[in-house]
Amino acid sequence: MAAGTSLIRLRTVLMVTHEPDMAAYARRLVRFVDGRIDSEAPNPHPVGLDLPPPAPTPLEARH
Repeated sequence: MAAGTSLIRLRTVLMVTHEPDMAAYARRLVRFVDGRIDSEAPNPHPVGLDLPPPAPTPLEARH
C-alpha cells in the first residue's frame, strides 16, 4: 500500500425474512416473487440508522 492511502473495508449483510418488523432495519428492500427480483428500493426510514438511505438502483439491467 502506498504511503498516505488507507484501506476501506465495507460489509454487506444479506438477511432474508418474511417479517416486516425485521425488514424495517434494512437500508434497501429487495422483494422476490417466484425466485426473481420483483422490486428493489431504498427504505426511506430504516430503523436504528442515522444515515440517509442510498440512492435507488435501476432494475433495467436485470430484466
